[in-house]
Amino acid sequence: MPHYWQFEHTPRGAQITHHSQSYKLADFVLRVNYRNEYRMRSEELALMPDLANCNEKEAVFTAASQKFHLNLRFNLKSQALKVSASFTAQQTRVVESVELLIKQVMVGAHGHNLRVFKNGFQSWSETRSFDIDEREQRVIMRWFDVLQANGSNRPSGKRGEFTSETFTLVRNKDQRVTLLIGQQPPFHQFFSLRTHFPVENIARNVFSVLLRWEMNGRRCQAQTPLKLDTVSFQAGRDANQLLDQYLIHLALPVQRQHALPSGWCSWYYYYERVTQEDILNNARLAAEHEVDWQFFVLDDGYQRAIGDWLSLNDKFSGGLKPLAERIRENGMQPGIWTAPFITMKDSRLMSDHPDWVLTQPFNDRPVLAGWNPSWSNGFSFYALDVTHPGVQAYLKEVFTTLVHTFGYEFLKLDFVYAASLPGKPHDPSLSGAERLNLGYRLIREAAGRDTFLLGCGSPLTPAVGWVDAMRIGPDVAPYWDDWLRQTLLNDSNALSTRVAIRSILNRCQMHRRLWINDPDCLMLRDSETKLSQAERFSLINAAIITAGMGVFSDDLARLPQDAWQTIEQIKRLSLVCDSGRPYALDFMEREIPELVYNDAGYLAVFNFSDYRRQKNLPLKGKLRDILQNGKTLVDVWNGDTIPVQGEALSLGMFARHASRLFEIV
Repeated sequence: MPHYWQFEHTPRGAQITHHSQSYKLADFVLRVNYRNEYRMRSEELALMPDLANCNEKEAVFTAASQKFHLNLRFNLKSQALKVSASFTAQQTRVVESVELLIKQVMVGAHGHNLRVFKNGFQSWSETRSFDIDEREQRVIMRWFDVLQANGSNRPSGKRGEFTSETFTLVRNKDQRVTLLIGQQPPFHQFFSLRTHFPVENIARNVFSVLLRWEMNGRRCQAQTPLKLDTVSFQAGRDANQLLDQYLIHLALPVQRQHALPSGWCSWYYYYERVTQEDILNNARLAAEHEVDWQFFVLDDGYQRAIGDWLSLNDKFSGGLKPLAERIRENGMQPGIWTAPFITMKDSRLMSDHPDWVLTQPFNDRPVLAGWNPSWSNGFSFYALDVTHPGVQAYLKEVFTTLVHTFGYEFLKLDFVYAASLPGKPHDPSLSGAERLNLGYRLIREAAGRDTFLLGCGSPLTPAVGWVDAMRIGPDVAPYWDDWLRQTLLNDSNALSTRVAIRSILNRCQMHRRLWINDPDCLMLRDSETKLSQAERFSLINAAIITAGMGVFSDDLARLPQDAWQTIEQIKRLSLVCDSGRPYALDFMEREIPELVYNDAGYLAVFNFSDYRRQKNLPLKGKLRDILQNGKTLVDVWNGDTIPVQGEALSLGMFARHASRLFEIV
């Protein structure tokens, strides 16, 4: 087997290079961040190569002090450079994180045109690529971070500095080479990255990267080695192929493989105002139109208070079990929404069991998990401590009842990031990632292997292997953009249909690798919405080409007659695309990809500009291989045909925010 990576020790220090000489890692620094009583401390350790144990197969580094000891091993044998680490505290310590700074990373022997990919922390977090001259937005009000980002890996707002979670890619567009750096299972820690490009320096292909294993206040016992999750460095020319190879190795066995789900959800029309009659009326209409939906989901609005999921408000006086039975009588499986790891002060749960709430590290105040203006009592909600035996018994009771007593077969689990928030848990031996993983396991065990679990508002890695589907973007909305929130708060995560599509396309390769992708709900209505027809169909086309779940959220009584045919067409196309693999061909070239291919034989082309544009596709590179001369593009919605010929393809004028979905024949 060829050795793709080589270790070298020189008087200037240690470095690891790729055999192509296009990639280099050099100048390593280690840091441990920990708490000493009530103060944060940081210790930098000299990381030295253990030359006696370094060879062509492995490079070994060690770092030691009176407080900590760490072994770092670079496996040089395979195409992916794999870094494993073992960490030991000399005395019992509360550790926040372990950091490895690589001061010199090279992607490409030369070149100035670099781009970096940011994967967001959880479902709703910004996910996109950046030119290295850009600035990553830093939200003005820090308390917004708890709702959508990793508060310990906040953007600096500086030009040329970018954050990411779990993995990142850096592409040298001049030399067409890419480096992917990513965490490997079993995901015992959250893993974050921070890349810094010296944008004023002429050698812009050389940058630094900070790798961070997050313990979130985990108590590390003295003299007990702790394994840090392995990190891989993968080099190649094709960014899509690199990402595919990486995601394949992240996959863990799920409970069972589900067919692509479809259905209806109450949220994006009724919101928290939903009533029992709304659910029954829409279920009846779906049955009358003989729509082939699998799930029918009651979202937020039925509970007495957040946390009291088995206590109903007056709008649902008929009870959850009879409602589930009525849904099933209409030919669909009942589903229900909960936010299992949060509660509010007006709930019986928090009133009766204040000790079940996660508390802050330096005092006994409840950990604030966020705000929601549609909820009561000042909007604030708090995180539950999933390591507490009482919370574990509560979760078992709630989900055993919802599934096995009431008959709900689809569980939408929302705001689940709360289980991983920093705090002072009952069991301090678990990291934040491990606490969230525990929460998922408890729900899966109570619900059973056949219940469909959808994660939402969730950090990604702790859910792998436990959920059947995952929301991979923020909420959609009956409007295209939220310019007010973006401008006033500098919030790049502001929920809107445009921002949702951005994540749907940038995360499309996760589908059927880690879970079924959930692009969130589709909306067909042409009233009570600010979305134009072009914008509604850009969301629809994004969901189809990426083969995600097809769940609709409208008052079905208000849909025009032709909408029912559109629903059937969406499901048919989505099932075909689910048999293939989606690839956003230009995800390393722009904020929102505009060219998405599914190898089942479909191509989606978007115009995310705020202006009308003529769309011309140069037939080069991967696109030339896909669209060979003699093939034809057929618009799936109007039947127009465009023959593939010459060096470029003219697709005509696109309206602002418009798209076209083609079958390649």
